Amino acid sequence: MPNPANRVGTQQRAQTSAINPNPNLVKNVAEDLRRYAPEINWDYAIIQRVNPEDLSSKLVWLSPRKVLLEHDEKSNLELLPGDIVTIFSQRDISVPRTERSQYVIVEGEVVRPGVYKLETNETLHSVLQRAGGLTPNAYVYGAQLTRESARVDQQKSLDELTRSMEVQIRQSAVTVAASTNPGDLPQMLAAQEAIIAQLRNTRASGRVALPVKPKDKNLTDFPNMVLEDSDRLEIPHTPSTVSVVGDVYNPGSFIFEPRNTAGAYLEIAGKGKPQSDLHHAFVLRANGIVVAANNVNGFFVGTKFDHIRLYPGDQIVVPYKLPTGAFVRGLRDWTQITSQLAITGAALAVILP
Repeated sequence: MPNPANRVGTQQRAQTSAINPNPNLVKNVAEDLRRYAPEINWDYAIIQRVNPEDLSSKLVWLSPRKVLLEHDEKSNLELLPGDIVTIFSQRDISVPRTERSQYVIVEGEVVRPGVYKLETNETLHSVLQRAGGLTPNAYVYGAQLTRESARVDQQKSLDELTRSMEVQIRQSAVTVAASTNPGDLPQMLAAQEAIIAQLRNTRASGRVALPVKPKDKNLTDFPNMVLEDSDRLEIPHTPSTVSVVGDVYNPGSFIFEPRNTAGAYLEIAGKGKPQSDLHHAFVLRANGIVVAANNVNGFFVGTKFDHIRLYPGDQIVVPYKLPTGAFVRGLRDWTQITSQLAITGAALAVILP
């Protein structure tokens, strides 16, 4: 009678690996975990068996899942002398994406910030509950969810727009040459090319705007969305400032005052300079939503946008105005698209020289 101990399911070996503590790797924590502490490929292992008569070898497939987790007796194969059992990790042999170990980062104002392994179709509410819920200082409205798939789509749109603007610049060069002092043309084209170069170097954030309200306080106020591998949720404490960036005399952060509107904060920042494009200014809400001046004002600049109510963490962005008609039209399109992608106002301020 075969010795029951001489079975695949009784031979287990554990291996531990230290994860590199370098903080620069935190952004790629999912890949780090797969690299330094790879999980078993539960659906594929092999027994290498040698025939003692002719020394030929063959491979026998087995399922670690059925043997070790489901305790399937039929799959618990008897081992013979000289057998070599190899159990692979998910890094050794890639498994379907849906079967890969998936991780998310939850940080900031939660009871237990950290890295969490996702269960199948696990939602944001579930992960936040595992993280111990929110702290009393959590600012739900300012939560930032970044997602790799969103970053890829955003970057693709930004790259396509950059290519489109390059074409517009070159097509308008002939028209500009006919209507502008020829001596000014090289300098103008050089300035436009510099902006295109900065656009090429701009990288999308991957932020997903969450439909949360300024007064939301509870875990259940978050959308109960299914999370993806490498998602990162940062929940800040309630800020005390509103920012104004771009082409204003005094850009910076200012103490939040509930009575102050967008117009009041623009006044504090010195409002726009002569080359400011206030018609295309916008508010980047703390939750990632954008409110553009040209959408709320219509043809006239000022009134409605100035009366927009702001909340802690909101940011007013005032872009620069460029001289050439064709290029300005392209810039307006770019401002609208990147606003929808929720690229930060600080990045916009840098891009618009």
